[in-house]
Amino acid sequence: MKNKFVLLFITVILIRVLFIFSCTTPGSGGGGSSSGGGGGGESKAFQHTWTEYNTSGTKGVDFPDDRFRHAMAYIDNNIIVLFGGLNSSGDNSETWEYYTLTHTWIKINITGTPGVNFPESREKHKMAYICDSKIILFGGNNLPTTYSDTWVYDITTHSWSKMNIVGTEGVNFPNARHNHGMAYGGNNIAVLFGGYDNSMNLLNDTWEYNIEANTWTKIDFTGKTEGIDFPEARTSLALASADYLEDTKIVLFGGYSGSTYSDTWVYDITTHLWTKINITGIAGLDFPMGRYNHSLSYAGGDKITLFGGNDGSLNLLNDTWEYNITNNTWTKINITGIAGINYPDERNQLALAYGGNSNVILFGGNLGTSFSSETWVYR
Repeated sequence: MKNKFVLLFITVILIRVLFIFSCTTPGSGGGGSSSGGGGGGESKAFQHTWTEYNTSGTKGVDFPDDRFRHAMAYIDNNIIVLFGGLNSSGDNSETWEYYTLTHTWIKINITGTPGVNFPESREKHKMAYICDSKIILFGGNNLPTTYSDTWVYDITTHSWSKMNIVGTEGVNFPNARHNHGMAYGGNNIAVLFGGYDNSMNLLNDTWEYNIEANTWTKIDFTGKTEGIDFPEARTSLALASADYLEDTKIVLFGGYSGSTYSDTWVYDITTHLWTKINITGIAGLDFPMGRYNHSLSYAGGDKITLFGGNDGSLNLLNDTWEYNITNNTWTKINITGIAGINYPDERNQLALAYGGNSNVILFGGNLGTSFSSETWVYR
């Protein structure tokens, strides 16, 4: 009898441990919303309109203050998390949550030591959904430091956890970098590509992070040709998930390596392969012109939304594009009205994130002569 009791006790403990470290995809249980994770076939019609929210209140209290080079990620249950960025006081380590159903921002006051209880102040980092109620943050910089740390934020506890990943930087986990791209690839895996290292060398490596195993895996492209089998080294690119629920692909557009890119790539985590999408036509008409410092977000259904950035002549952009994942086509969305009233002004180094229910949320950015604290919703 005593042995049976001990066995039962051990079994319960093991189940609890597995539960703590397990993840579910959005809407598949574990507290996830049935519509929150990305739609997986959402049928809501796209309106192709921008609306500004949070135009009243106090900056830094009711909503984040002006900033750019920050990062945002959708975290399920119609909540977006924002971290860091550069504002008038320098790099910061603020954590904010945006509730997309009520269009309200809440500043999360996390006590403790930077680098222990929450990430140090930084900019040019990236965040991505990783599993039910969690996001991952990797890298960024706060000169002279460039980071190679991995953090996970849990919306249920409103807390950050620094992931202890053993091994050698560049072998067992990505080397320090900023201005890279990162997106959720399905199956509780995030995909990272490119950026600058701490010596401003351009990178073209692809990594996958598995939260359940807490491991990074570098994808080996030995024998493959850069620009044909995988994207050329670049910085200030943008990645987006193709579908949080039903797909295992991410989309890459643009970037910079001395000149701008206007190419579209798709990565599949089931095959660990990149595919360059052959899109014919004229840049700026049939697909976005070459750019960098733009942002890209899953938008529900089979759509991805792109906004803003710099062109090759350092001009700021404010064009809106939609990429159809099913037929691999870009469509420029012609929005009438006045910039700053009917749609966002030109900007770069902004952040986009999916907001559930076929909405995309934009916050902040560099307007050229000032920074933005605007919140816009694209439907």
